[in-house]
Amino acid sequence: MKNNLFINLEIKDYVIRFVEWNAETRTIVKFDEHYISRGIISNGAIENRDEFLKIIRMLTKKWRLKRKQIRMTMPDASVIIRKQSIPSTVVEDEIQQYVSFALGESIHLPFEQPVIETLSLSTKEDAVEEKEIVIISTDEELVHEYADCFHEAGLKLVSIDISPLNYYRLLEDQELIEQSDELLLIQYHVENVVFAAMENGYPIFIQQLSLFDDTTDPQSYGPTLHKEDFSRQEVMEQFSEINTEIERIHRFFRYSMNDGKKQFTKMALVGDTPFLSEIRSQLEELYDIPVIELDVEHFSGPKGLEVEERFHQALGLAMRAGI
Repeated sequence: MKNNLFINLEIKDYVIRFVEWNAETRTIVKFDEHYISRGIISNGAIENRDEFLKIIRMLTKKWRLKRKQIRMTMPDASVIIRKQSIPSTVVEDEIQQYVSFALGESIHLPFEQPVIETLSLSTKEDAVEEKEIVIISTDEELVHEYADCFHEAGLKLVSIDISPLNYYRLLEDQELIEQSDELLLIQYHVENVVFAAMENGYPIFIQQLSLFDDTTDPQSYGPTLHKEDFSRQEVMEQFSEINTEIERIHRFFRYSMNDGKKQFTKMALVGDTPFLSEIRSQLEELYDIPVIELDVEHFSGPKGLEVEERFHQALGLAMRAGI
C-alpha cells in the first residue's frame, strides 16, 4: 500500500502546499499548507537553504511525511516551454535524443544543464519535411537543490512536473475541455499570473507576469488567503493591466503562431487568489469565448473536507499517472 502513496508538493515564494494521494483508490489522504517568510524562496529558487531545510524538516514531522515519495511541481519561473520544428525523419522514440544533441547548436535553452522532456504535436499522417514538437525544460541544478534538501529531511524526490499539465488533468477529469480545444489557461495567483496555451492537450508556451513591481515590498500571507487580506480595488486595478496582456496573447496565438487560422476556443481560470469569481465575471464581459472554472465540490478530502481552489494545483499533480 505504501508504494501507492505520493506526497505532491507545490512550493511558492510565500507558501508550501501538499496533497497526499492514494493512487490505488484515487483518494486524497490528507492536504495542508504552510506559509513561509520572505527571503527563503525567491522566484522559485532557494535563497536561504538553512531556513528552507528547517521548514521542510518541521513539515516532515508535522505532516508525517518521513520516508515518503515526493512529486514536485517546478516553479513556473524556472520552466521554459516552446514549440520547435525538427526533421520529419526523426522517429518518435529518438526525438529526445535528437533534441539533446541539438542543444547549444540549433536549439538554445537558458540553462547550463537543462532537464528536458519532448512532446510530439505532429501526427503520423502529416506528410511534411518538418514536424512540430514541444520542448519542456527546467534547470537541473535547481532540481538537485530541492532533491538534496528533501533527502536531508528523510524524503525522496521521485518526479517533477509543471503547473499547466497539473491543472489540465483536473479540467479533463471534470470533462470541462476536449483535446481539440485551443485553451488559454490563466493561473491567477495573489502575486503573479501565469499564462499557458494548450494545444492537443499539451502546453505550447508559458509566460509569467508579476502583479507587483520591484519597488513594492512583497507581503507575507497566512494562515489563509481571505478577501479581507487584500484591497479589492487594487486587485481590480491589477486585472486591468493583466487584461492588456491577455489581449496581446490572444493576438499572438492567433496571428503570430497560427497565421490567423486558429484562435482560443476557451479560457480556463484557476489559481489561489480569493477573487477568482470577480475576475471570471470580468473575463466573461470582455470575451466571447467560454470561461471555465473547476468545480470545488467535485473534489473532497478526508471526512468530506472541501478542497479549495488554492490546493488544485497540487491535486492535479496528485492525479498524474504512474510515478
